[in-house]
Amino acid sequence: MFFQIQRLLSLKFNFSPVSQLPTEILSEIFSLCRPESPLKRRFDGPVGPSTIPDAGEFPALYVNKAWRTTAITVLRLEPLPIFLELDLPSNGSIVVRNEVKSKIIRRLERYLVESSPGPISFRVFEWVLDADPITVQLYPSLDLISAETVTILKLLCEHCERWEDVTLTLDPLVFHAIRNDIGSLPRLKSLSLRDEGVRRSQAGGLQALPSFEEANQLFLLTLHASLLQQIDFKLPWSQITTLTLSYSRPRYFHFILLHCTSLVECRLRDYDRTSDFWTAPQLLVSHLALRRLWFYACNLSHFLPLIYAPNVQELYVQGVAMNRVEDVRAISIALPHVEKLRVNFIHFHPSSGLPMLEELSSSTMILEMWSPLPGRAFEIMEQKSGIQHLRLKFRETADEASLLGLVKGRMLKGNRSESKFSNSGLLSFHVEASLSLETVDELRSLRESGLAISGLDVCDKQRIERNIQGNIWYRGASAVVSAVLEASLQVLYSAVGKFHGS
Repeated sequence: MFFQIQRLLSLKFNFSPVSQLPTEILSEIFSLCRPESPLKRRFDGPVGPSTIPDAGEFPALYVNKAWRTTAITVLRLEPLPIFLELDLPSNGSIVVRNEVKSKIIRRLERYLVESSPGPISFRVFEWVLDADPITVQLYPSLDLISAETVTILKLLCEHCERWEDVTLTLDPLVFHAIRNDIGSLPRLKSLSLRDEGVRRSQAGGLQALPSFEEANQLFLLTLHASLLQQIDFKLPWSQITTLTLSYSRPRYFHFILLHCTSLVECRLRDYDRTSDFWTAPQLLVSHLALRRLWFYACNLSHFLPLIYAPNVQELYVQGVAMNRVEDVRAISIALPHVEKLRVNFIHFHPSSGLPMLEELSSSTMILEMWSPLPGRAFEIMEQKSGIQHLRLKFRETADEASLLGLVKGRMLKGNRSESKFSNSGLLSFHVEASLSLETVDELRSLRESGLAISGLDVCDKQRIERNIQGNIWYRGASAVVSAVLEASLQVLYSAVGKFHGS
């Protein structure tokens, strides 16, 4: 055996260099080394973007110089996803901004041809309008739209069959200008639309929007709710599964519930508080597909009375969306089977927060706030038999004994049979707060005994940071007091000196 191994080692093998690997093997190598996120490209820099990724984006291409040609061929067969960042200029005069846009047009046109037929994703932002509201009021019929911006959009529309993930934040007139330029959208999966700027009325009323009905693969949609004012806004509503709606009103939420019958996740961000003379129908919309519902600063009392969704399992409430007991009770009526409830309070006021806490119920409960949590809150949660997983995030508490009582009374197996709330124990407990070292050590001992307790390292970090801040404040306050006393003594000495001098 030894001589056979020695003979094998003495042989000279003519290994094929990597540049001669078959295309099939190279394709497999590249598929395993492909970047996880799309390659980002900008068009307003010193030089135009390249269609070939650099070494930092795709190191596998630069292993050997000899296989670059083969590698580029493979990339043309299986192009990488790219994301075009088209943030149009917002500073300077209109002339300067249009010059920059003209440069973007030249580079974009060349890049779209060179990267064809690979998929593209992009965002187009134009925050500053070429016309201010006063000019629009004085000259309502004047066409003040930027021709360069429209040209950029029309260039992209020529390649609409390549779109995958698109974000458009534009003036309403730009949307109107490309209303007939978007064709087939076989690859489009994600779409985000927001109209920025002055709403201008023409002879036909509000500006018409382009149609996205041809997007047969579209499932993720983000909308500024004002776009729903358009009567003929065409989208494949019935196939949307994930929707984010900003600055919504109850009437728009009602529209979504009626038309997005496949909706699984809905997020409502912010509430449009302008006057709306819409009367809600008496008949609730029963939505069976919905599983997750988010409310960001949208008052529950305005939206939940419109819906009955028995299959919603996760509810996320943030900001001022829930500030009354009636809001909590509306949850149990509209969403009777919520299993995971996450509530983020801006401020937890005991007078209003504790009554709401008594009404909240879910097997998984996550409570977050930036204010202290009173001991009564822990007592209320100890008495709730339905909570199995509890996560608490707060600043501090003056009653850490009640916190320990909650954990011991609901998690210690030996005490469950003795507790009057023993019918359902906590399976896991997570806490993030500035707790004393003694309390954290006791929680660690409970965790070492086998209880699922987490977040204690965060508690240590917050306690240390709070002590440091307290010391800084103390030193600062001491310095101020010392300076005031010193100045007062100097004034006193000066007055005494003048008195003796006289």
